Amino acid sequence: MSDSVRTVVGAVPLVVICALLLSTGAEIMPPETLISLGPVQITLARLLILMGLVALVVAEGPRIGLFHSRLEIPLALLLAVVALSTIKWDTGPRGRFLFESVALFYLVVGVVRARPESRTAITLIALVSLALSALGGIAQISQEVATGFYRDGCEPVTRPGPIKPPDSLTRATGTFANPNVLAGHILLLAPLAAVAAWASAAVLQLRLALGLVAGLGYLALLLTYSRTGVFIALIGIGIAIATTKVRHRWPLVALGLALAIATTFLFASCGSDAGAGYGRKQEWRETIEIAIENPALGIGPGRLGVVLDARDPTFSAQHAHNLFLNWWAEAGPVAMLAFIWIFGFLIWRTGRAAFAGDRIARGLLVALVGFGLFSLADHPANVDRVATAMWIVFGLAAGAFALRPDEDPEPVPHMPGERPAGDA
Repeated sequence: MSDSVRTVVGAVPLVVICALLLSTGAEIMPPETLISLGPVQITLARLLILMGLVALVVAEGPRIGLFHSRLEIPLALLLAVVALSTIKWDTGPRGRFLFESVALFYLVVGVVRARPESRTAITLIALVSLALSALGGIAQISQEVATGFYRDGCEPVTRPGPIKPPDSLTRATGTFANPNVLAGHILLLAPLAAVAAWASAAVLQLRLALGLVAGLGYLALLLTYSRTGVFIALIGIGIAIATTKVRHRWPLVALGLALAIATTFLFASCGSDAGAGYGRKQEWRETIEIAIENPALGIGPGRLGVVLDARDPTFSAQHAHNLFLNWWAEAGPVAMLAFIWIFGFLIWRTGRAAFAGDRIARGLLVALVGFGLFSLADHPANVDRVATAMWIVFGLAAGAFALRPDEDPEPVPHMPGERPAGDA
């Protein structure tokens, strides 16, 4: 294979990842099945992932180490129990989507292992994807669009239709159907967008422009009026500062923690989203009971909303508002433990690299901690687009810090006043 052909083929996997990451900000991927082979349903996204994997193997050679993530055990367990639960309960679509997501995860791992410079490209596309979802949310508020989601004081209000309830605040939904889903998407991608802006090698003016987009992403988070989301964003800022080498950073970390604690007391005085409608606590109790009643393989991926509704018709959501409990109920305890393993390992790995001075690891650490905490009180990854973004972030975290033996790490830009890693 000539060098020019190898270059073109080698670019295909990164293009696929970028296209799928962009599609999480705006729904540009058609969901229709292109090819149906019995239980195998090939959509455009799955076809692109397959093309990306083939192109990666052709360009880099069939090396097993290229896809080594150190998460093979939890992923194998997760796929096994989901496959068995899917067969038992005949819930094919959700099971197929998980297999698609894991394939995408390994595509990202392979790309960033083979070409470490692709990390920067992925963070830039994360910024664009964030802009697609977040700027639409800001426009909804500025143009007084009735989104169907509001806050009346402390109380969340859902009212479909074109008329905004009087004396209420409109909650931004962006390109999603729910403000909390938008908040989850922002918490996942905004830290990477901030890294793309701050660590860019471009001139200052371009970095300021990119930083403006990242800042508007956090503004959109505020306009979702997700109290949990705002609280977690403050924690994320503290984590980002703590992992830098900026002098006098600890007073800034303390200030961030103080703001987070202050918002906690403010939210407590306002009550909790758990008091609205069905209620989170009741929801979680019912979910745990369902999980205990179905101890091995759960009730089948995607079925929790139906089962909860059958137990109590006042329940309207399609999930348990907790990623880990949701997987426990739908696919059994092994699935829940697999996700805890994945989050725990990736947070440990990115945390270690972040304290060593890796700027992209810093953004990934904030994203993983923030999204993981948010997923304790909601389940934005129940939406396919957010789940796709989550698995891309997983892949970036699992593979981004392993370079080829013949390649030295690229220089790491530092913040103004920051000491290089290893300095006293």
